Amino acid sequence: AAVRPASLLPVSAAAARRWTSTLRFVRRTVRSDPDSMDNPLVAGQTARMLAAVAADTFGVAPLVATGEKCTDPRPRTLRRAIAFIEAHPDRDLTVSDIADAACATPRAVQLAFRRHLDTTPMSHLRRARLDHAHRQLRAADPRRTTVREVALRWGFADGSRFAASYRAEFGESPSQTLRQGERAHPSR
Repeated sequence: AAVRPASLLPVSAAAARRWTSTLRFVRRTVRSDPDSMDNPLVAGQTARMLAAVAADTFGVAPLVATGEKCTDPRPRTLRRAIAFIEAHPDRDLTVSDIADAACATPRAVQLAFRRHLDTTPMSHLRRARLDHAHRQLRAADPRRTTVREVALRWGFADGSRFAASYRAEFGESPSQTLRQGERAHPSR
């Protein structure tokens, strides 16, 4: 398959050295013997090796035969997606928004989350929102804040589902966490 570089510059000095070393190896061993490239096994292995090193060196995205963009769901894609989710949990995000931020297709992002975290991008977003709700409840003054306000702030319209998800994640109810705030905000 053809490749499209994400950048024309190597991602690091070590990656540049690896690319140069790989090219020298191919010239020395494969190209110096014209008959070797006639062998489909040698040609295929050489092409895959060059593609793998190019992907590591330049951050390339392979193009499938249909001409459709396909992105390798490797940790870089996942890191970009997670960083975007964690930077914007208060936004109304879709998988497409997350994929755009990760410079990938929605399917590639979904595969990356499934493969590396055994979850989905939207489940990760819900968990990030639960974490923010948890922090807000811990820091809140229970005389001025309600669980419902915090749940709505983080996109949880159904109080029962919020409470169930919260309990599953943190081992206590949101109201228990909020009551702990009484110690942090004693009445005068």
